[in-house]
Order: sequence, then structure tokens, then C-alpha cells
Amino acid sequence: MRKYKLILLRLTMKNGLELKAPVTDDISRAVDFAIKWVAVGIAVSPILYGMAKLIIAVKS
Repeated sequence: MRKYKLILLRLTMKNGLELKAPVTDDISRAVDFAIKWVAVGIAVSPILYGMAKLIIAVKS
């Protein structure tokens, strides 16, 4: 049976996204970078969608 390693992700207003995992610093930084960009994409998508709808409404 494999032992599972604990990976902790915590999002706070003060420190942003904190990642604690039993991996090397390079992998930890890469995962942290990817998760942050996915979060930014999720946050920006509705804004871009709303702006596109507004532009279409103004053009009509």
C-alpha cells in the first residue's frame, strides 16, 4: 500500500496562495505559478464576457 503525502493549499488575503508540499522548490514554484494563473483566468473570464456583451449591445 502506498502512503499518501499531505499537500496543503491555503488562500489568504494577506499572503495570497500558499502551497506546502513534500516536493522540491522548483516543482512547488511551478505548481504555485500554474494555480495562480488559472485563478486569474477564472476571475477575468466573466469580466471579458461582460465587456464583449456590452460592445455587441452598443454596436447594435
